[in-house]
Amino acid sequence: MILAPTEYTKTMFLKSGFKPDQVWFLPYGVEAESPLTRVIRTGSPHTRFVFVGRLQPYKGAHLLIEAFNSLESPNGATLTIFGSADGHEEYFEHLQEISAGNQAIRLPGTLAQAEIWRAYAEADYFVLPSTWNENSPFVLLEALQSGTPIIASNIGGVTDLVRHADNGFLFPVGDVGALRQVLQQAIDYPELKERLRPRSELFTVDEYVKTIVSWATAVDSPVVNSEAVAAHS
Repeated sequence: MILAPTEYTKTMFLKSGFKPDQVWFLPYGVEAESPLTRVIRTGSPHTRFVFVGRLQPYKGAHLLIEAFNSLESPNGATLTIFGSADGHEEYFEHLQEISAGNQAIRLPGTLAQAEIWRAYAEADYFVLPSTWNENSPFVLLEALQSGTPIIASNIGGVTDLVRHADNGFLFPVGDVGALRQVLQQAIDYPELKERLRPRSELFTVDEYVKTIVSWATAVDSPVVNSEAVAAHS
């Protein structure tokens, strides 16, 4: 029995040879009482972009910095990148180098999990420029739970959660020019952040557990049959 948190992950399991009646789609749950649900966003006369996560090459922070550095009209926009070297010291040094000449870019280090809400309280958009397929990024769920619009790569695992022009914007993977255009659009039209603010409720941890319990009590075999999936999904 395989639990897949996104349709993309489910598809990859099936392509890898697992049988359809082995793979169940079940989104990750979030804490219903998380401080992220009570984020009070501070006001700002300029657009604020934030990246939160591992500073590893496949997360694409370098692409974000390149796109931000090449904005034609930043109009006071800022970019804050939360994270640490995380075992990729040379890459981290590269990020510091390419951002050093722009005072609008900050790399303040990491935030404790209990303080993650602070990153979104001072942000208008969360940016996830991943260059490799994702499973179901917890940081993306956190951003959505905080009500922060998303700018992300059009990539597996992300498109299950981000709907273009609905709760954010998607751009082609690795395309710095396209990312720059999206950032510029967000800057030029500040009213967009309110229209794109995520409002749909996410699956909660309690719902996740209850679903697993209901499935576990509905079948006697570790190999799940399609009728049980249809009845309990």
